[in-house]
Amino acid sequence: PISDLSAAFKEISIENSGTWASLFEKIGYAYDYYERGDINTAKETLNAFINELKALSGKKLDSASADMLIQFAEEIMARL
Repeated sequence: PISDLSAAFKEISIENSGTWASLFEKIGYAYDYYERGDINTAKETLNAFINELKALSGKKLDSASADMLIQFAEEIMARL
């Protein structure tokens, strides 16, 4: 499921490359933790991703995209 989040994220337009990299890195780390079986750290990393999205929503990222990604990440966390 985390790889699906990565694919959805890649479809989002973020003009600031640093912001894009920071968010994408969190998805990658969450995936790596999940693959290693470290579910708690994967969830913590997804939570950090969500918090960053909330902070950026309406600023460096449009609110609709942020909300969609937040919902997707929360659904993944609930299934882990």
